[in-house]
Amino acid sequence: MPEAPAKAGDEREFGYRLIWGDLNPDKNSSLAYVAETRAGQGGVSGVENAANLRKFVVDFVGGELSGLSAETPPDVVATVVGGVAQHTALSRIDANGAWRLVFDVETDGSTPLELRAYLVGLGRQLTETWLYQWRPTA
Repeated sequence: MPEAPAKAGDEREFGYRLIWGDLNPDKNSSLAYVAETRAGQGGVSGVENAANLRKFVVDFVGGELSGLSAETPPDVVATVVGGVAQHTALSRIDANGAWRLVFDVETDGSTPLELRAYLVGLGRQLTETWLYQWRPTA
C-alpha cells in the first residue's frame, strides 16, 4: 500500500508475480476440467477444405458434467475474437465419459485468434473456461 495517494503526474512502480502452468485438476470440484485440447486443419476429412479453416477439439471431464447423459447435453458458450466459429458440435464420449467440443474457426489468415469456451447446464456453468490463443501463419 502506498504511503500517500497518487497524484496526476506521479510515477509508481509495482512488483508482482504471475504463475502459469499445467495445474492438476481438482477431482472433487463440481466443475469439469479440460482434459485434452487438439488443433489441426479445419473442415471435413477426406475433402479439400479451405485453407482459412482451423479445427479445435476440446475434451471436458469430471464434475457434475459426468452425470449428464447424451440425451440431456449441456449448452456450449464459445467466443472467437479475430475469426468466426463454424460447425460447432458437442458429444459425449461413452468410453470415458468426456464431453467433446469440436468446432472450426474461419480466419483471414493474419489476425491472431482469441478463443474461449465452456459448457453450461442445470442453470449454471459446468466446466472451467477453456482459453486458447492461435496465431495463423501469414
